[in-house]
Amino acid sequence: MARETPRIGLSSFPADRGGSVMVEVALFVPAIMFLLLAGVTMVNAVMLVRATDRAVALIADEFSQRPAIADADIDDALTAAMGMTGTGGYPLGLRLDIRAVEITPDATSLLWSRSRASGGSACAPADAAFSAPEGGYSGSGVLYLLQVDLCATPGVGFYLAGALGAAGFTAHGRAVAIGRTAALRALN
Repeated sequence: MARETPRIGLSSFPADRGGSVMVEVALFVPAIMFLLLAGVTMVNAVMLVRATDRAVALIADEFSQRPAIADADIDDALTAAMGMTGTGGYPLGLRLDIRAVEITPDATSLLWSRSRASGGSACAPADAAFSAPEGGYSGSGVLYLLQVDLCATPGVGFYLAGALGAAGFTAHGRAVAIGRTAALRALN
């Protein structure tokens, strides 16, 4: 008589495998979604940094060429910066600092400084880049510089905004322009 080989449950193998696949999917899909959302957050952060740099350069160039500067112009600059740095309609916190500096061969002096903030910005006031003359400056002329600092804090619309906030992420931009008119000496 021929011996029968015992069956070791091969007929039930596909049914058991379906359950284990669902467990693996349940474990890996959240990890994959987290990586996807983290990638979107990083792309938005890079876009925010680039937009902040472009906005601050544009504001510095615009203010350095104006024939007159008023306090209302700084409010308008903050509104423009809000429009230029907005990424996908996400709310941002912005802080704009503008300083006019006079540099002579002997000394550096701050002529005026204004700050504006909106959207609950977590940015600290920017420090002055030109607190003392550095290097050699020869001649009898006076140099007028305009320093513009813009700081942007991502709002709640960013994915993983809590993680960015806990890490203290802010996008900073600084531009310095040479004053081309006498408007930098005093605000109107």
